[in-house]
Amino acid sequence: MDLQNNIIGLKASATLAINELSQKLITEGKEVFKFGLGQSPFPVPDIIVKELQKNAHQKDYLNVSGLIGLREEVANYHSNKNQYKYNAESVIIGPGSKELIFQTQLVLNCDLLLPSPSWV
Repeated sequence: MDLQNNIIGLKASATLAINELSQKLITEGKEVFKFGLGQSPFPVPDIIVKELQKNAHQKDYLNVSGLIGLREEVANYHSNKNQYKYNAESVIIGPGSKELIFQTQLVLNCDLLLPSPSWV
């Protein structure tokens, strides 16, 4: 079978390599907190599990900026913390950091330095 030259000698992705290393350390009895693959090592608090169960019937698509009530609470929190007035319209809630960083890059009209642009 012929392989494309660009995949011969291709290394595993950095995140997969780190995951393999962390698994090795765990089998050696070392305590490892794995955050690299978006998976928290901590259990979900019971109160959150109960609220998720209580609201599992809510299956409709949300506003792309996030739930208005949550955005209002985030704005209020930062307004109180920073002594600066924020409003819900200036807050965006997203499904994770990769999505939000990507969207930030889309809306900024400036040069950005991306030392290693990738989606791993």
